[in-house]
Amino acid sequence: VPWEIYNNFGNALKGAGCHDEALEQFREAVQACPKADKVWMNLGNTALELGLTDEAARAYVRAIDLSPHDGSYHRSLSVVHAYRSPEDPHLTMMEEFLPLAEAWTPDNRMHLDFALGKAYDDLGRYQAAMTRLIRGNALKRAATPYDEAKVLSVFDAMEQTVTPAFLAEHRGNGTPSALPIFIVGMPRSGTTLVEQILASIPGIIGMGELMAFQDSLTKAGPFPSTGSSKQWFDGLGNSYITKILGTVSPQSVRIIDKMPSNFLYAGLIHMALANAKIIHLTRDPVDTCLSCFSRLFSGDQPFSYDLAELGRYWRRYAQLTAHWRAVLPDTAWVDVSYEALVADLETNARRLVAFLGLEWTDDCLAFHKTKRTVKTASAAQVRQPLYKSSVGKNHQYTPYIGPLLAALEGR
Repeated sequence: VPWEIYNNFGNALKGAGCHDEALEQFREAVQACPKADKVWMNLGNTALELGLTDEAARAYVRAIDLSPHDGSYHRSLSVVHAYRSPEDPHLTMMEEFLPLAEAWTPDNRMHLDFALGKAYDDLGRYQAAMTRLIRGNALKRAATPYDEAKVLSVFDAMEQTVTPAFLAEHRGNGTPSALPIFIVGMPRSGTTLVEQILASIPGIIGMGELMAFQDSLTKAGPFPSTGSSKQWFDGLGNSYITKILGTVSPQSVRIIDKMPSNFLYAGLIHMALANAKIIHLTRDPVDTCLSCFSRLFSGDQPFSYDLAELGRYWRRYAQLTAHWRAVLPDTAWVDVSYEALVADLETNARRLVAFLGLEWTDDCLAFHKTKRTVKTASAAQVRQPLYKSSVGKNHQYTPYIGPLLAALEGR
């Protein structure tokens, strides 16, 4: 069988959510054609999503061997590799490429910068790390459309529309389904960690980052200026439930929708799905923003590639989530501190399980052993036992992040 058939079948299976079967196809493809660098990448990415970190690293190394000037291969390896020595062979290779990289495409240079930023951070070379990250983010920002005023105007609209009076006027609309659990917050605030903890409970399915609510909102169209709002909220809630029911087994007790940016729509979520639970992750703002700045996201996070824009986005996010905290009932919205969670996992996990009205299981404490597909930037991290090294890490970077600190303070 030609290797392309294995590879294409693997991509189709992955698209259908069959990651284990896709991995087998990619393994067959590299057996049939060991020199196909892109197939090694497909193998590595799929292995990583399934928690097979060592296999992912080996696949990325093979891809680099075959195509050493593809910056994305170096960045992929950097995510799963721990750099413990300045003489690390991969770091040495990347440093040797730096002069040559000036002739690479901006995209390849950008990937190399992010990879070097991760390596230098591992080694405690914080100024060198930030130098590379600023450069890599600038390349990404130059290629990323972002209308800051337009984005932040949506925050204003939500806050001005969904007031206590609006909630009272439209209460009782929507669908009564208690199936969904929404996990929201800034990217890199611990949302994947909480999803992994809760998905360790039998019958709870972690669905990852779903576009289902945003798609349902688009389908619902503009909010009616006259006439019945009940039909609009009913349609929004039913559309969402229909979308997610098509992707889960009938045995599912609850499903987790871990789209961090759904914090924007928390008020509408509550109106359309009155019995849905919303878990909001909070984390130190500088730690959160620095973690965003150090990651090249696969999804749409255009605000995160400039330190000042990132700081302004965080401030507006904090204002909107404070509004939701004030106007939504305690039965619908709960805050979870990332720092508190890593300091005392069991107490905070039990509090979350109680908020959801579910039975406690000690499997929540061994979340890193739970077998499921994780597609986010935290895929490698949630396969490890809980660690505290990310708390307060930002102090090492204080001299190099003036624009972020000024924006967070409103200057």
